[in-house]
Amino acid sequence: MPTRHQLRSGPTSDSAPPAETLYGVVAPFLVKPGDFLRCIKPLDVYIGGDGALSFLQRECSTTVDALEIYVSDDDWRHIIYHLTFSQHAYQVPCPVVDNVGPAWALMHGLDSVITMRTPKGDIHVYRVLPNIDTLTPIARAWCSLHVCYVNVHHFGAGYPSMLFANRALLSDGEDVDDTDSCNLYVDRGFDIRLSADYWPDIANPTHTCHAAGWMCPAQARTFTDAGALRCRMEPLVTDPVETCVVWRLDTRPCGGTCVMDGGGVLAPWQFYDSL
Repeated sequence: MPTRHQLRSGPTSDSAPPAETLYGVVAPFLVKPGDFLRCIKPLDVYIGGDGALSFLQRECSTTVDALEIYVSDDDWRHIIYHLTFSQHAYQVPCPVVDNVGPAWALMHGLDSVITMRTPKGDIHVYRVLPNIDTLTPIARAWCSLHVCYVNVHHFGAGYPSMLFANRALLSDGEDVDDTDSCNLYVDRGFDIRLSADYWPDIANPTHTCHAAGWMCPAQARTFTDAGALRCRMEPLVTDPVETCVVWRLDTRPCGGTCVMDGGGVLAPWQFYDSL
């Protein structure tokens, strides 16, 4: 398992600089990737999904089928305008998926999701609800693997110790394509479980809650707690990321007090709160 120094230090010295790696993440989908990065620099925008995963997990072959952009309600129009007029993108109909509607969006802190198509590829634009932390839908990902983010200023992950060990915990099962997604990432070499108890080197028959190692699905988490990875592209220039979302992967019992405790913020039935 990586040490805290390794997790905090981010990319290794023999890898590409973070800014170049971010450019490489967005370039396959954009006509003018440099213009896009300049556009989002002053905005409340994060890249999530496989794009963020490929930025962090550079030794794993992650195929990015579509770029996922999470945008605050205030900045949503700026992004759509830029994609339309600078990147030659147009909106394409999203496929109809059962159970993905207003209730699903609310559970993920989202107002809407649209797909924009450039001459190079598809971009999913997630518009976050007003007055909700922009990292909220990333925290509500289908499993811990995608609880990660990157933008021009910051990058990080909610579960780095599992991420860099190619391990993940499933979330609450509200995403209808969980099974297909799980099979896809298992084929890519990730070990995805419902509980850390399924990993022999971690399992403890006398203590089933793994909150001490930041591996409990019911544990209340933040992107600024001691179990998270929180990095800056330019540490001497940029302030640490500001985020106020508190989340848990699921409310399934963990054998401890996490469901009822909720970090003093989440009710036993609650998946997230944006303070």
